Amino acid sequence: MLRRVVRRRDDEGGYIIALSGLLMTVFLIFAALSVDVGGWYSRADQIQRAADAAALAGVVWMPDFQKASQVANDTATKNGFTTGGNITVTPSQISGNSHEMKVTITDSAAQQFFSKIVLNRQSITRSSIAKYDLGIPMGSPKNVIGSGNLLSGSNAENLWLAVSGYCSGRENGDIRLARDDETYSSGNFQCPGYSKNDSYDANGYYYAVDVPAAAVGSPLNIGVYDAGYHPSGSASDNQLRSGSSISTTYTIWDIDPTPLDGHPDSLATCSTGSNNTTFASNDSASANAWLNLCKINVPQAGRYYVQVKTGNTGADLTSSFGSNGFSLRAWMGSGSWSLCTTVGTGASASCPQVHGVSDISVYANQSGVSTANFYLAQIDPVYANKIMQVTLFDPGEGASSIKLIAPDGTSMPFTWTAECSTVDDPYSGTPVTINPPGGSSSGCSGSATSTSGLDVSGTGLVAWGTSSNPKVSSTSKYSDRIVTLQLSVPTTVWNSSTGNWWKIQYQTGSSTVTDRTTWGVSILGAPVHLIS
Repeated sequence: MLRRVVRRRDDEGGYIIALSGLLMTVFLIFAALSVDVGGWYSRADQIQRAADAAALAGVVWMPDFQKASQVANDTATKNGFTTGGNITVTPSQISGNSHEMKVTITDSAAQQFFSKIVLNRQSITRSSIAKYDLGIPMGSPKNVIGSGNLLSGSNAENLWLAVSGYCSGRENGDIRLARDDETYSSGNFQCPGYSKNDSYDANGYYYAVDVPAAAVGSPLNIGVYDAGYHPSGSASDNQLRSGSSISTTYTIWDIDPTPLDGHPDSLATCSTGSNNTTFASNDSASANAWLNLCKINVPQAGRYYVQVKTGNTGADLTSSFGSNGFSLRAWMGSGSWSLCTTVGTGASASCPQVHGVSDISVYANQSGVSTANFYLAQIDPVYANKIMQVTLFDPGEGASSIKLIAPDGTSMPFTWTAECSTVDDPYSGTPVTINPPGGSSSGCSGSATSTSGLDVSGTGLVAWGTSSNPKVSSTSKYSDRIVTLQLSVPTTVWNSSTGNWWKIQYQTGSSTVTDRTTWGVSILGAPVHLIS
C-alpha cells in the first residue's frame, strides 16, 4: 500500500510542474502588463500637464486664434510635445466664446514593452480648455447700461453711469477721476485741494461692448445719452459749486489682441461718428439726448471698449466741481436702437452686451421704494468656492443697509472691512487717525448676516478734525472710505434664467437712494483658469 501511494505521488510531480509553469506565464504576462499600464498612466499625466500649460499660455491671446495657436504650440514644445511622428498637438477654438480655447495632445504610439504581445498600439489623448476673463462683467446684461429712469417698468435701471471732474474731490464718490483727496474747507470747495488722491487715474473708466458671433455681418453702433455736463438741465449731473464746468471724452477702442497687458491697443475705425469725441459743458446738442458716437461697418466677434474720462487741462484745472451722469448703448444693423438682453426671457444670441469691466462709477438714484436693486456682476459657476471680493467706495447715501443678492434671489452673508488707519493731516502734516466709521465703538471690520447686510446708516466721525471744522463736506458713515466685502462663492445659488447675475440691494430708510459711488468686483486669483 505504501509503495502504491508513493508511486502515485511521483506520477503527479510532472502535473504540478506543468501547472506551475502555465500559471507563472500568466502571472508574468499580468506583471508585464501592469508595468505598461503604469507607464501609460504616467504618460497620460505628462500629456495632461502639457495640454493644461499650452491652453493657459495660448488663451490670453484670444480672440487672435493664430497667435494663440502659435503660443500654445510653442508651450507644448517646451514641455516635450511637438507635432510630428506619433505626437499631435491640436489647438482649437470654442464655438460661441472668443475667450476660450482647447488644446488636445495625442501620443498615438505610447511606449510598450510586454503589452505588445496582446496590443498592436496604445494611443493616449488628453485635452484641456482654458478661459481668460477680461474682468468681471458689471452693471448690465443688456445692450444698455446706466440709463437711469429712461426705461420703464422692470427695465428701468435707476442707475446712471457717472464721472467726476478733476476738482471734485474723491469723497464725492469717484475714486479714480477726482484729482484731490480733500477739496472742502470752511464751507468752500478749493481747487487745487490740499491732498492728492493717490488713486487718481487720468485714463478714467473702460466700458465693454461685447459683439457675439451670431451678430457678425451687421454694423455695430455705439451711442451715448447726455454725453456732456449739464448741471442746470440734467437730473443725473450733480453740481458741487456754482459756475463749475467739466469736459468729458469718449474714446472707442478696437478689439484688443493683447488683453493681458491691461489696456486696449488701437482705436476703432468708425465709418460714421468718431472714435474720440470730447463734449464741453452745456453742449446743447448732447443735453438730455441720445447721440451716436461711432458706427463700425464690419465688426468682429469680441470685446470693443468705450473709455470715458474727464479733462485735466484748461478750465478743468480750476472749476470742474461736479459729476457728469450719462448712459451707453449699442445695437447691430442699420436701423434704430431697440432694447435686447443676453439673459432670461427674450434673450437674444445676437444682442451686443454693454457692461462695466471690473469696476463702475455710478450714481444710484431711485425713489419711492423700501428696497432698491441694481445689477452688480455676472459670476460664472466655475468660480464656486472661490473668494468673491466687492469693493464699495463712499457707499450708502440714502440707505440704511446694503445687501448682496445671489442669482437665485438669496441674500448672502459676508465679511467686511473698512479703511481705518493713521495718515498725515494734509493741513499740518502731523499723523492723525482716521476714526472707525460710526465712532470708535463700531470697529473697522465685521460680519454681515443675510438679514442685516452692511449697516450704512447714520454718520461717522470725519477724517480730518471735528464736525464743527469738517474739512470734508459729508459726515456719512463711509464717506471717502473703501469698504471691502468678501464671501466664498456658494455652489448652490446659480440660476440660468438670471444669467447668474448678482445684485446689490439698498435698504432705504427714506425711500430714496441718491448714492454717488464706485463699485468693483473681482474673484481673488488669476484671471486665466482651466474650465475642463
